[in-house]
Order: sequence, then C-alpha cells, then structure tokens
Amino acid sequence: MTGKKKHRTRNLILAVIVLAVFIGIYLAVVNFAKREEEKEQAASQADTVQIVSMDSDHVDHISYLHDGQTLSFHKKSEDDTENWYYDGDESIPINKNTLDSMVSGMTSLEGTSTVAEDDQNYEEYGLDQPSNQITLQDTDGTKITVLIGDTNSITGEYYAAVQGEAGVYTVASTAVSGFESDLMSLVEADSYPAISMDTISNLTLAGADESVSIQKAGDTDAYNWKLIRADGSEAGIRTEYAEELLQNVTEASYTGLKEYNSKDLSVYGLSEPALTLTVDYTIETNEEGDGGDTETVTTPQQFVLMIGSQDEDGGYYAKPADNSNVYLISADRVLPLLEAGQKVEENILQ
Repeated sequence: MTGKKKHRTRNLILAVIVLAVFIGIYLAVVNFAKREEEKEQAASQADTVQIVSMDSDHVDHISYLHDGQTLSFHKKSEDDTENWYYDGDESIPINKNTLDSMVSGMTSLEGTSTVAEDDQNYEEYGLDQPSNQITLQDTDGTKITVLIGDTNSITGEYYAAVQGEAGVYTVASTAVSGFESDLMSLVEADSYPAISMDTISNLTLAGADESVSIQKAGDTDAYNWKLIRADGSEAGIRTEYAEELLQNVTEASYTGLKEYNSKDLSVYGLSEPALTLTVDYTIETNEEGDGGDTETVTTPQQFVLMIGSQDEDGGYYAKPADNSNVYLISADRVLPLLEAGQKVEENILQ
C-alpha cells in the first residue's frame, strides 16, 4: 500500500471514529433528556392527589359563596330534559352547560400538592374562614364541601381542603375560577342581535329632548343616507359619518347581564331612558319552495333598545323593548349615539 493510500485510509478511519463519538454523545444527551422528562412526569404525578371523586352525572345539588351570599342550585328533569334551577327563583333560566362544567370540574378536583396531612392548622392557610365553600350533593344524599382558603403568593394556587377530612392541598386557580361567578353570569340570557350594516334601512334615536332619524336614501346618486328631521324635512348626510354612527349599533354587544327581569327599572334610569334606539333591518333565510328548490326569503326585523344611566365603571344600562332584562353596554358605543342630535347636523351635505 502506498503512502497516499495509507494516509487516506487513516483519515477515513479517524472520520468514522469521530462520527461514532458524536453519535454516542448525541444518543447520550437524548437519553438523558428523556430520563429527566420521565423523572419530572413521575414527580408531578406523585405530587398530584385526588381531592374529590364523585360521579358528576349523579350530582343534583351544588352551592357556593359569592360576596358573602350562598348561591344554591338544584337539578331536576322536566319532559325528559335535565336542567339546573336557582333555588332562590326557579323562573331564572340557568345556563346548563356552564353549571355542568363547574360540577364536572369539582367532582374530579385534583390537588397539585399536599401541604399538610392533617386539619389542625387551617388558619395558616385561610381555611378557618374560607373565601369559598363549594358543596356538592348527589342523588344518594352524599355531600362533600370543599373549602377554599388563601392564595399562595408565589404560585397563585389556592389552598383547599375537604370539610371533615384531614389534609390541606394546593389547587390550580383555574379549578375554582368558575365559582367566582355571580348569579347573573350563570343566566342563559339573550344575546345582542347580529345586524349587518347593509341590511339597515332606518335608525331612529329618540332622546329626552330631540329625535334623529337616519334613513337609507334609496334611488339617488347624491347621497346614500339622509336625515329625517322631526318637522319632516330631509337632508343628505355624509356617508362616512352615517356609517360610523351605524357601526355603534351593529358592532355593539352586551358586556354583561345586570339583572334578570328587573322589577324596578328606575334604578337603572330606564323608566325614563336617556335614549331609545330603533333600528329597522332585514334578515335572509333559505327556505324550500313549492317545487323543492331553495329560495332566499327576506324578512323585515325591528330592534328597539333603551339606554339608561351609567354604572360605577362608566358603562351604560340598557334594556331591549321586549323584556325587562337589564344589560350593560360599553360607553364607547353609546356616547356617539347620544351625541348624534348635534353631530348629524354638522355632517349635512351642502
């Protein structure tokens, strides 16, 4: 073998050795990472403890605290359908999916760690005066009350215990966040209607002192929207302003339900509303015609909403005309409507 061949052979052998070393290092790193991950998973599983184990389908009573008030609910069947009802007033429609989810989470509640094996030091974890007490009862009469104490300042988790049982645990904040809901957050209430701007034909804003009506202009190239004054006179208005104003109607939403079926609307400034908006629009539905073909049917709709006073956060109370539910709407959507009487005159086309 010549010197050159020997040199090439030696280089090839060295390259193979180096490659083998690198492969060995790579496999060692991968295996080490895998073992560490398995250790972490094992440690996590070792720390996790089952605090509550109940069949959620058999739970028919649940209660918890909110602002010092006990909110209690019971489940019963009517017409082969199970629903949840508020103990204080069965006429209030409760969102079944929301309460089912809360029950499901609590019946399989897990602790992320065990911090005490006994119940002798409840005051150390805020469990002697719990921030919440969540009680579940099933159809057999089995009852469990979960006590929620202080928040761990480092992890943000809550301390928890089962009343009458030894042991204090930490639980994830997400496990109990649903039980911070007030009653109105659990009500199955109407949504703000979905209205597309191009389906609106008329918007009337009636205030205490003046009324403004904006109407789609129809057959004219001069303007798209016109103002109809109280005296019957008409004037074209800038399209940009009209569409900005209409956006406050079409893009509005209820930010929350304040009271279901209110008996005293004056509390919210709704017995004499600051503004009543009436929007006329259409919806399209597909219906089967006589010949079996699908036809698009256009149906006129009208939505009437009353705007009352402001709450402590600046939002406005609002009530649709067809019921007495009081909702909240953002001031960003309401203020342009309240100012329309003045602004619309500033946007008349000359």
